[in-house]
Amino acid sequence: MSLLSRIRILPKILSVVLLLAAVAGAAAWHSGAKLLAIDTEDSRFIEEDADARVASARRNRAPIQVGLGVYRLNAETGSASSQVLASAQSLSGESNRLKLELSKFLSTVHA
Repeated sequence: MSLLSRIRILPKILSVVLLLAAVAGAAAWHSGAKLLAIDTEDSRFIEEDADARVASARRNRAPIQVGLGVYRLNAETGSASSQVLASAQSLSGESNRLKLELSKFLSTVHA
């Protein structure tokens, strides 16, 4: 007689059920570990993206404040305002260059 024919049916069924439970438990543990790794990476990505957006907002606010100052100086002074206007235009060009660099940086962060 073979080994399996000497064992009753109930122990056979229980062993198959236990084997399936072990496989399901291992699969659940593996899935949980992978989801945790994905969540950790996603959280890190979101934090870096949020920091970059805050920096971008601060950089965008500066040229607006400079433009407002130029307008005030132009209204208050006369000849000196042209020098300030030239400086503000230079700063605006620099700001646009920084915006381009920031967008390139953000595209590398997103990639």
